[in-house]
Amino acid sequence: MDVEPGSQYREGIERYRSTAKWAASSFGAVGAAVATGVPVSSLGALHGLRLALAFACIAAVFVAIFVIVTSAVPLMSPVRGSYKEFADPKFGLLHSDLEKDPEPLDEKATSAAGLVEAYESAKVTQGSAWQLYSTTPPADPTAPRARADYEKAKNEFDQLEALLVTVTWLGLYLHTKERFEQVRRKVYRAVVVVAAGSVAFAYFANPPARASSDPEPKIAVTVNQSQNCAGLYLTLDELAHRSPQLHGHWPAADLGKQANKCGFANKQQLDSFLQLLARR
Repeated sequence: MDVEPGSQYREGIERYRSTAKWAASSFGAVGAAVATGVPVSSLGALHGLRLALAFACIAAVFVAIFVIVTSAVPLMSPVRGSYKEFADPKFGLLHSDLEKDPEPLDEKATSAAGLVEAYESAKVTQGSAWQLYSTTPPADPTAPRARADYEKAKNEFDQLEALLVTVTWLGLYLHTKERFEQVRRKVYRAVVVVAAGSVAFAYFANPPARASSDPEPKIAVTVNQSQNCAGLYLTLDELAHRSPQLHGHWPAADLGKQANKCGFANKQQLDSFLQLLARR
């Protein structure tokens, strides 16, 4: 199976294009997810510097995603070029690469421009040989020589044409690689901005809850001095179940003589009793 000239370079270009497509589609999806997932309701509770910083962070995220997508899109377009554009800046890397390593020229020339000259010369030679061969009668004694000259010229032309196609694709590959490296560096920086901006936005949009400065509510228990112990116990039971948020911690309550009569000699005994009631 014959391998098409420059196929290895075309495959390399397609890999770069596929990577660019993945980057554009992936970060486009990230942008959509960020846009739909922004906690807009929480922004209403922000004020002043925190609100400004939250908007700045989310704006930086969207700008970075836009940079990633717009940088990757040009790499997705088909790459075109021909040997007639060797003077174009996009083939600059090809010329410097061939100066360092002329092996792709296969000793047919010493530069890309020299290869083009050899190709154009072989094209003229082939045309002349074909003209002579096609106009020479088969019975003419020079016909075999004309045919051999034509086949030789055609073979030389075919080799140079295949070599020129390969070198052209090499130049396009080097150009695409250079553009890809430039885009990759830009994308890396933009990804850092996306990550840092998302984290910072989440922080500014969701301020930490402030610890309450209100003093712990105090419990006041009013006991009628004529109330018996059963009434005191019912009052304490109601208190324990009405204030579960205190989780067993009870401020001191002055119950006076009634408490002493009902078995509470000190605050610790009262606390223990209240905790027992709260766990019921």
